Parts: sequence; C-alpha cells; structure tokens
Amino acid sequence: GSGTVRNADLEPSQASHKFRLDKQTPHVLEGGEERIVSSREFPIQTTLSAVRMDLQPGALREMHWHPHADEWQYYVRGGARGTIFGSHGRLRTEEFKPGQVAFIKQGYGHYLEQTGDEPTRILILFNSGVYEEISLSAWLAANPGSLLTDNFGISKDLVDRLPRKSAGISERRGAWRYQRKRAAAETGSRNGKSCASKSSCSPTKTVKAVLMVTSYSCPS
Repeated sequence: GSGTVRNADLEPSQASHKFRLDKQTPHVLEGGEERIVSSREFPIQTTLSAVRMDLQPGALREMHWHPHADEWQYYVRGGARGTIFGSHGRLRTEEFKPGQVAFIKQGYGHYLEQTGDEPTRILILFNSGVYEEISLSAWLAANPGSLLTDNFGISKDLVDRLPRKSAGISERRGAWRYQRKRAAAETGSRNGKSCASKSSCSPTKTVKAVLMVTSYSCPS
C-alpha cells in the first residue's frame, strides 16, 4: 500500500551490470574472430577479462603469452590442439574437445591449432581486469636479426621469413602444417611435439622449431 517502505537490504537490480559479449562487434582476423571484454569495455568487471574466440577449420592461433594473468579455456564446440611452452625447454601438447578445460599459467607461451571440419568456439577467462598479450611475431620483430641468428642458431633466410607484425589467428595454410613436421625433423623432436618430456631436447631446439613454424604460419 501507500505506506509500504522499500526494503533497504534488497540487492539492487543487476540488469545494468550485464555485458552481452555475443552482441559485441568482433575483431575479425584471417582464420577467425575474437570478442574481448575487459574493464575497459565493462568497468564493473575489475578482476576478470574474457574472450570469445571462434576458429575456422584449419586456423592457427599464433604463439603468444600473457605476462599478467593465468588463462582458462573452456571449449564450447569444435576441437583444437594446444601446445604450451614452459621454462627450460618444457613443452606439452594436448587435444581438446567440447566440455573440456585447458589451464595456462601466467607467462607460459602457447598456441592453438584448430582441428576438425567444423568451426571451434572457445570461451577464455583471465584473472585480471586488464587484457594483455605479447605475440611471438611482435616480440621477434622488436629484436635485431643478428640477435636471433646468434642465440637461436637459425639462418638469416629464416629470420627474413619471420612475420613483422602479429597475425592473431591465421587461416588454413598447407605450408605451415608441412613446416611443423619439417621443424620436428630438423630439431630432433617427435611428431612435431618437441620436448614432450623435460629432457627430450634443449631449449634452443624448442625455440628453433617454433620459429620455423612461425615463419610459415603468419603473413609478413
């Protein structure tokens, strides 16, 4: 009635605190698209950021790492093969399907190869309100070629083929799949899964394999 007083203990409506990620304009790349929400797009979200990533068949999410946050990947549909790099040449490759979760520790390099004939959708969460990433392509482009040849034991020809900017998600390329196997053969790894065990090869060989794949997977 007219004498009713509003209960001050009731929680306020959360309608104004809803962000429709699927309505966001995507960042369209060669092999897929990303929708990113962080505290920049959604100020109330101060402790998490999220990405909805859609990969087309055969796409490659290039090697990158997040210097400030851990990462959780939930596979909504489709599949992918994920490879994670740790310190001292450690590497692990796993296959992921719908309903599965991948965890990537802060600062660990990783990349994804889409698998299957249907597109893959992944919901990704980070334990930081700020989204940051460093791509391998951008990191390489910021270093002198002589540093790469001297420290990684790679040829100048390979350095010249490396991309000059981040590709994000590359489209299907038969060449990069071939180069992945070639890199494995030339660096002493197994089936393209270099350093599956801690002592299988040196850190330098691991990096060399990644550089060879990168040279064919991303545009210059």
